[in-house]
Amino acid sequence: MEPYSHDTVRAAGPFQIFQFGTVHSTNTLALERLQSMDVPEFTVFLADRQTEGRGRQGKHWDSPKAAGVWMSIVVHPYLPLSVASQLTLVTAIAVRRGLAHLTGSSPNIKWPNDIFYGNRKVCGILTETTVREKQVKSAVIGIGVNVNILPNEFPSYLQKTSTSLLAVTGKEWDRDRVADAILKEFADCYRQFLTERSFAKFRQEWETFNHTLGKTVQVNYNHAQISGVATGIDPDGCLIIQKNDGETIRIHSGELQMLTSS
Repeated sequence: MEPYSHDTVRAAGPFQIFQFGTVHSTNTLALERLQSMDVPEFTVFLADRQTEGRGRQGKHWDSPKAAGVWMSIVVHPYLPLSVASQLTLVTAIAVRRGLAHLTGSSPNIKWPNDIFYGNRKVCGILTETTVREKQVKSAVIGIGVNVNILPNEFPSYLQKTSTSLLAVTGKEWDRDRVADAILKEFADCYRQFLTERSFAKFRQEWETFNHTLGKTVQVNYNHAQISGVATGIDPDGCLIIQKNDGETIRIHSGELQMLTSS
């Protein structure tokens, strides 16, 4: 027996959205469903609250009730493993577009998976995949957006680093509208990405709205810490870092921390 039952189902463009009350994690729920049944592409699991929301590197993602968009999108891209990490970058473009078009504001993208307003995070993205014969058969793309959270309502350890659409715009937002705006842009970006099989067409837009380039950063990559100035992003979505000794390194994935502005 499945641990959670959805409350409602609704359609938004090509998406079928299963809406839940409280779940452990929409990504975990989607992965569990993929193991036990066929889940059509563009199925979305959306929750009112997560008790065990997850970010990259297993970090906890705070997901208070009725305060954000906590959702996971299932896709079946059949991409080579070498290209799979670009899904997160493409999703970040889609989220940025959706929030910008809906609110009239201009968020930026922190490589590889966060959306920022100024120096505060409003959204995180977590992509998890199932692999068959060196191809990504399915991907679960988790998107968490802080929507109607006042600054003093964040846990104390997040108050200096997090923000919400309410805090940025001064108004509350219908969370379904926020989700639908992001999903609309995701459908367009994802289809273009599958056609091109490349991040290259998104590269200029990413550079225009980035929060990373020109900053001194530290990346945990292959069990090592690499520090330097983020100088660019290549057509494959790899971050280019120039180390203090002048060596240039391309990093296709990793946990990034901003150190100082250059």
